Amino acid sequence: MQRRDLLAAAASSAALAMVPGLARASQVAPPKAEPPAKPLARANGLLKRGVNLSHWLWLPHEQEAAKRWSFITREELSRLRDAGLSHVRLPVDPAALWDQEAKRVRAGAWGEAVRAVETCLEAGLGVIVDVHPLSGRSGWIMPGKDGATPHLEGLWRELAPLCKVWSHDEIVLEIMNEPHEIEKPEFWHAAQRRVHKIIREACPQHTILATGDQWGGVDGLLALPALDDANVVYSFHFYDPMTFTHQGATWGWEGWKDLKDVEYPLACGRARELAKKFAGSQGAKGLIGEHCNGEEAVKHGGWNSQRIAARIDRAVAWAKTNARSGVPLPLYCGEFGVYRAFAPAPSRANWIRDVRLVLEERGIGWAMWDYVGGFALAKEGTRETDPAIAQALGMR
Repeated sequence: MQRRDLLAAAASSAALAMVPGLARASQVAPPKAEPPAKPLARANGLLKRGVNLSHWLWLPHEQEAAKRWSFITREELSRLRDAGLSHVRLPVDPAALWDQEAKRVRAGAWGEAVRAVETCLEAGLGVIVDVHPLSGRSGWIMPGKDGATPHLEGLWRELAPLCKVWSHDEIVLEIMNEPHEIEKPEFWHAAQRRVHKIIREACPQHTILATGDQWGGVDGLLALPALDDANVVYSFHFYDPMTFTHQGATWGWEGWKDLKDVEYPLACGRARELAKKFAGSQGAKGLIGEHCNGEEAVKHGGWNSQRIAARIDRAVAWAKTNARSGVPLPLYCGEFGVYRAFAPAPSRANWIRDVRLVLEERGIGWAMWDYVGGFALAKEGTRETDPAIAQALGMR
């Protein structure tokens, strides 16, 4: 058999032992192991610092397999590890992975995922397996009041037993990226409990990453009831203020495309001056709204490191309120970053630095969005790390 055929055969855990280079993945965890008393992935430093590999198994899903397979090398990943990263977050498009009609994992897609995970592990990086829908989201995350999500549950029912062959101290399983547009928050809460149970039955010792709805942001987390499981880390994403981090973006809110050269930090007075350049646009209104309106804007005079800290401290307060045995729940920031096409480079580095420092001062692990692409750690058109962004992230 050719190596590609062998990797495709990895759609069953037994087949993993047949694949050259996957010896570690063939060591199945004991099925009766008890869950640990605290998240192993946090205790061993796995989730300390990371980056999202969004263009590997997520965005380029329409490309031929050869391009996906050559996306990144083990040597390249080793350089990221040597620069100070402890893990990668690996977004995977479930539409490519899950055959909804046959109700099973596609062997070829799972073979690619196995190869990707193993390449990262061999480079000394931990991996978050992130179910990250690209399209058709209603089929994945639109639960009713009972929380039923047939496709998501079906995927994890097949996926979790495959993932358990990797050691629980190097793999984290993320239930779903950024649930949103759900009728009521409690519908997502019920859905997450159901999927958590499915994963935990197959993987008793693996750390699970949970999140709130509202695009996985701080507000969604604040409404989330904690799961009855000590081995869960709670994720939120951070992009505030979005008139800065998403300026010029042509997706999402229509006002972002109106903006460019928005600075950070930015006081209310300066925001009003900049808004005159975009007078009459939705972007101008959003700029003033984020920097000048509301109690927090008035208190901090706009957006700066103090306001970032105040926002993230709301998540910290939630973790303390839901403490287990007096210990705050563990938090993780799975995404933060700035779209670089229209943001002033010094401001972009300043914002990334401030967010990273606030997170680390509070003991919160993180993964920047992303490695290559519009928010990249790498310099545009290259795989060379941007020195200003690497310094902002505290990398060597």
